[in-house]
Amino acid sequence: MGLGGGYVMPLSPGHLDWLAYIQKEAVSAGVDVSMAQAIEALKAILASGYDACDIIFGGDSAGGHLSMSLLAHLHRFRPQEPGFSGQVELNGKIKGSFLVSPLASFNTRAFSYQRICSVDVLNAWVVGEWGKLLVKDTQWHEEVARGNGWGMALDVPEQWWDALNVVNRIMVTGGDQEVFRDHVVQLIDVLRRRTKADVMGFISSTEAHDGPLMDFMFKSQPGESARRIAAWVIESFKV
Repeated sequence: MGLGGGYVMPLSPGHLDWLAYIQKEAVSAGVDVSMAQAIEALKAILASGYDACDIIFGGDSAGGHLSMSLLAHLHRFRPQEPGFSGQVELNGKIKGSFLVSPLASFNTRAFSYQRICSVDVLNAWVVGEWGKLLVKDTQWHEEVARGNGWGMALDVPEQWWDALNVVNRIMVTGGDQEVFRDHVVQLIDVLRRRTKADVMGFISSTEAHDGPLMDFMFKSQPGESARRIAAWVIESFKV
């Protein structure tokens, strides 16, 4: 399963090259459908014989949002559609999850949207329009109004994340020049204060949105974010 930017764009060659790089160094529809697919994928991996401590999952942009939503579901069970239980039986903690430039809020009034909107590939209009497609025909608005953080990590009271203890390590990265920058920084802070995971955060001073993807799309050398994520994956499996 693969996701492109904003749940709208297709999976690109850059995504595949980046994933191949991480694999080499270490030996991504709508939100409801995507959540169901993510839950089923995790269940299939566990059913194949892997322990939770063997698993690291993550993604960039929309994939980072989906990974955060999956963590939220493991933290507090999200009722699913009839005929799909959504129950995941973990035999321990997930080894780790990495979130690259994750969509964490629909609040486009953040200062980083205003300060650098002409630098990033994203802007308030794009996030708003793609966001409408993401939550169309879902229970997202009702869930957020009730304070449930399955759909957006920062648009609910941060107490939602209290005592999250389903994953050992989380890495969150972003670019200092991207519109999500302030939300990425806020997410790192919330996860560090509210969860029981070992949280590592990194903001690259030279990158905008989804720096690792941009590296491989333009056939550049892996940037600092890509290198740090690969190193984090390797280190996670050594712990």
